[in-house]
Amino acid sequence: MRDGPCYTGRVRRFIALLSLTVAGAAGLAAQEFLILPFTNNSGVSGLDWLGEGASEMLGEFLAASGSPVVSRDVRDELIQRRGGAVAALSKAGLLKLGEELGCAYLVHGEFGLSRIENAPLPPQGNVRLTARLIDLDRYASRALEEEGPLAQLSAIQARLAWRLLRHARAERVPPKEQFLEGRPPAKTEALESYVRGIQAATPEQKHRHFTQAALLDPEFSEPRFQLGLMQWEERLYRGAAQWLERVAAHDSHYFEAHFLLGLCRYHLGDAAGAVEAFDRVARARPANEVLNNLALSRLLAKDHRAWQTLWKVMEAEADDADYQFNAGYLLWKQGDLQGAQERFRAALKLDPSDLDAQLLLERCLGNNGPRRGDLSDEGLERLKENYQSAGINAWKTMRNEAE
Repeated sequence: MRDGPCYTGRVRRFIALLSLTVAGAAGLAAQEFLILPFTNNSGVSGLDWLGEGASEMLGEFLAASGSPVVSRDVRDELIQRRGGAVAALSKAGLLKLGEELGCAYLVHGEFGLSRIENAPLPPQGNVRLTARLIDLDRYASRALEEEGPLAQLSAIQARLAWRLLRHARAERVPPKEQFLEGRPPAKTEALESYVRGIQAATPEQKHRHFTQAALLDPEFSEPRFQLGLMQWEERLYRGAAQWLERVAAHDSHYFEAHFLLGLCRYHLGDAAGAVEAFDRVARARPANEVLNNLALSRLLAKDHRAWQTLWKVMEAEADDADYQFNAGYLLWKQGDLQGAQERFRAALKLDPSDLDAQLLLERCLGNNGPRRGDLSDEGLERLKENYQSAGINAWKTMRNEAE
């Protein structure tokens, strides 16, 4: 299993940047949104989380509805290169940022607060969100506004997200009631903790805020995903699985959560659970990375469909050395040494430095199959742990279907 942790720090940001570069080059950015943090026009200090929260949750609602949204990591990385703050960018700079990312729409805006005299802000205060939707193809701009009690912030954000979608692509947007159905609004105090977790500088601070958000609102799905992701990055598989399996179906991270859940279950030796998780993802997003892991999970579960699944992957992406190796390893485990030789040779042609492929090829040539009880023969299969590329393949599939 050669893929190591790929969600941490710099590597995660690089993958996100690379993903958008590839997606843009492939022409996949139609209906893609870049959403910037909203500006604080309330005159009240300490409320910048509301601006980041507007960007985060609008992006969540749009992404969950099938609209690719530029990730926060990519956005912040590029803004940092241009001065470090949205306020430092001119309007022309904002437009250029969206165009460079190949986006169809740019969203920026501001928020304001009104207060009942002599009353604290939550829950008596009212919040007003103003989103400015810019069509980057036609340079047309439209201001959209939603207002209501701060205690109902999540519902306000959801309504504003629906309006953004309606103006961006009206013909494919469900009625408002249908859009909001099944999306329980988060409690404002939980939303604040979640956003502060996103903004936190250290893993310890992030974990504390995300945990608080999950405790304040047990129905709030987003902090569950973040806590599961953090546990996964630490290779704490059991704890990660407990959070990831609770990510809600309406969450934009639902399939990523089940991809990671499948990996956790695989490492915990739960073959049936891993098959169930990867199969759920594969039915909706049959990317090669997902199918590879499903095949290996079926192999672990002694499911005869393992080879059929892996063969599809190998045929679809024959230039991936790991897929060739996995096919050889599966055949070798089944005693087909002749077939395994062919696959190991193909893996070595793609990656001459692959020592495991070289060793197993030599075992095949010496007519040496797996040895019962030899632990060195076990655990050589190669899972794919990067869901980002799986996402790109899914976008390609959706785009081809649309055409």
